[in-house]
Amino acid sequence: MAFKLISAESIKQLSKGDFGNNFDFLLDSIIIPAVGEIFANYCHRPDFDKVERTVFFSPRIYQTRLQLTSPPIYPVSVTPVIAAPRVWEDTAEPRVYGTDTELTSGTDFIVLYNQGIIEKLGSYFAIGPETIKVTCTSGYLTDDGAGVPPKLALAAAIQTKILFDRREEFGVSSRSLEGGSISMLGRLILAPAVRDLLDDYVVYV
Repeated sequence: MAFKLISAESIKQLSKGDFGNNFDFLLDSIIIPAVGEIFANYCHRPDFDKVERTVFFSPRIYQTRLQLTSPPIYPVSVTPVIAAPRVWEDTAEPRVYGTDTELTSGTDFIVLYNQGIIEKLGSYFAIGPETIKVTCTSGYLTDDGAGVPPKLALAAAIQTKILFDRREEFGVSSRSLEGGSISMLGRLILAPAVRDLLDDYVVYV
């Protein structure tokens, strides 16, 4: 489950809005998670979490770059423990991704960490369905509201306040709307200011 971009308390402090005392559940359990999902969809990302990932690619002919949908990628680290990105290139049937198919960082490929790109050196990636396997740690959030970039947090605060103010249009109240709230809220168009703030986090694949 994706971490939340911001907390109800942070929303209150940032927006200086009047949310009343009975809407923490509405904010934390319905609107804020909806904003995270809407933002991820808009940015073409699975989520904003900083987690270990295993991703498979099916390169096209002459392709030398692979774009992860959850940048940035993190280099190897001891504290916190982060494993180095690893890449396998396997054309066997079925795919095994064994030690003899693992590529060497710096020789066979390089990582553009901030952009979340794996670039092949000296040749093209092998074409075919899921010939490439990548493992890495990527994303932003380490917990609810932890690690979120300032512009992303501001965008979340603005959009959450908009959704809260317009909640009656979608029949959203302080009562639980389990099952339907995200889809209803998801039909709202993002505010222009929010889209501008999100531009840095959009992934183009």
